[in-house]
Amino acid sequence: MDESILKLITEYASNERLDDIMLGDEECMAIQEEVNENEEKLDGCRLPLEQKLAVDALTASYIAKGIRHARLAYQQAFKDCVALLREIGVI
Repeated sequence: MDESILKLITEYASNERLDDIMLGDEECMAIQEEVNENEEKLDGCRLPLEQKLAVDALTASYIAKGIRHARLAYQQAFKDCVALLREIGVI
């Protein structure tokens, strides 16, 4: 197996479990409504295709960065938890 257990757990948690959690989170739903409103505003600007594609690419880059940040934070929290459990003698 090429992938570490931590990487597999992170993938599962961020791809499957987190979706269910986010769907039940009121703040996340409010943010999604804001995204929808801003998307409508952008559509109303009637930008040329080239500009719209540039905005889409920039947005996708920010999203990819945010996803990477969340995965790294999750992995670090997992490592910190293990370190704490070792320090207090649980493992």
